[in-house]
Amino acid sequence: MGCFDDFILFRASCEGDKESTSGLYAEDLPGLSVQNVADIAGDKWKNYNDFLARKVEFAARLTIETALGLIPNLRFNPVTRRHSFGCLTKTYLPFTPFERGVLLKRKDHAATFTFIERVSVLSNTTEDKNIKVTTYEGATNYPISLIAGEIISVDINQRVNPIAAKITMDNTDVSVSNSNISISGHDEDCEICDSCCDDFFVSGWDGVKETSKSYGLKVEASVRCDKELFFCAIKDFFKFAILYKTGAEIVKEIGVGDRLNWLTLYGTNELMTLKSEWGAAWKEHLKVEIDSLENYLKSINCPCFDCIATQLVTILP
Repeated sequence: MGCFDDFILFRASCEGDKESTSGLYAEDLPGLSVQNVADIAGDKWKNYNDFLARKVEFAARLTIETALGLIPNLRFNPVTRRHSFGCLTKTYLPFTPFERGVLLKRKDHAATFTFIERVSVLSNTTEDKNIKVTTYEGATNYPISLIAGEIISVDINQRVNPIAAKITMDNTDVSVSNSNISISGHDEDCEICDSCCDDFFVSGWDGVKETSKSYGLKVEASVRCDKELFFCAIKDFFKFAILYKTGAEIVKEIGVGDRLNWLTLYGTNELMTLKSEWGAAWKEHLKVEIDSLENYLKSINCPCFDCIATQLVTILP
């Protein structure tokens, strides 16, 4: 999970003066130092920084998964809602030397992305064309063979991470349907979508400006959720819990192979004390940080979750 790569680091490191993104460092845990972590890592790891990074990522995943599991009735939705935009009618527009279509702007909910599933085209022209999906990251073309008077569809199945995407077709030599963006229309052949406004801002694109037409295109798209993105979005809520869990996971490595340097510095009693203290601190911080997360989820109305209960279970393992 790349967003945790520099989340917790060593202050004294061979990698120079790199700052941690959380503002926390492994040495913030009493009894933990570069030297004894290097001793624990031993020859099994490329270096102690890689060892720490792996333990931070594991601790982060475990902490956040535990927190989400303690909020009652909270269910993650990989696919929230599907929508279609464009009401195709058999009246046609004349040729025009522009790329026209639909402009889709996803509302910026945490951990969401747009998934363009399919595009259908109604034209009065038989012609081989391309459907173009354009974002600031670049453009992708999808070939389509149009048949005059027929609705022809092409599967897109493209993940779009940026907020905005244009779905267009060159209208230079094609007469396309005089279609509207049908977010709240009442045509029996078109979707009536009250929830679309919760997910997207949608408009037509005439090659120059936004309009209310879809220019022969019907775009089917969904808002989808990425749990990895969500973990990255909420990581700062759990930074102290992650720090203590990281320490506990490092200590667990003792006893796997030769760890005599560490055991010489800290005897069995001291080791068990550290594990107990860090484990207790993890639970205490987790309780507080779950409350903050719950309030955050309520405030953003994230579509990736079904329900936020009003009562929170705080019994920790």
